[in-house]
Amino acid sequence: MDSIEFALENYIKSGFFNARSDTSSEYHFTETDSGGESDLSLTVSGKHYCTMNYDKNNRPNFIFLKPDKKYGMLKCVDHFVIKQHNDKWDLYMFEFKTTVGFNTWNDIKGKFRASLLSIRALCVYLGIEIDNVYAYTTYETDKFKESQDTNPVLRKSLLGVTPYPDPEIEWNSGFVCLNTFDKVKFPHSPILLKRNEKGVLCGEFSI
Repeated sequence: MDSIEFALENYIKSGFFNARSDTSSEYHFTETDSGGESDLSLTVSGKHYCTMNYDKNNRPNFIFLKPDKKYGMLKCVDHFVIKQHNDKWDLYMFEFKTTVGFNTWNDIKGKFRASLLSIRALCVYLGIEIDNVYAYTTYETDKFKESQDTNPVLRKSLLGVTPYPDPEIEWNSGFVCLNTFDKVKFPHSPILLKRNEKGVLCGEFSI
């Protein structure tokens, strides 16, 4: 038994990872909230571990974190995959939305930040090191211009705080910038989903 399997058997609760594979596998990442039902068919190649519904079934419950929502450190992305890359691992985070705009993007970034920190903590127990980080947001409608033009106050930044990039520019830039202990920046890709005849947002993606 290798060290990761030992950690999974002895340190990590049963069922935390919905799937493990050494080869290419296909998953259906879903969202079941009313009006935002989604189904992303995801193909993952190589050795990997997959956690679905991280926000609902596997939300971290670190006793040292405040439960209030001011900084939202208990927030989670919907799904994530860690995939082996040489001697290290890459992290892929997926957040599902129907409509994205100024406020939504800030909420999404908060989930990326909190999830990045909690998944890195998990990886300490697995004895693995996260190398590259990739983030994805599925969506149907982009309303950045509408949400910012409606409330110009949302463009203001706090005094003495370096402002984030303009949300619409950042959304289209291919990267996301987060404040953790230092500013971190990693690739982000929007994934446009289309509604089928049953009203479910559907799409396909590969990593």
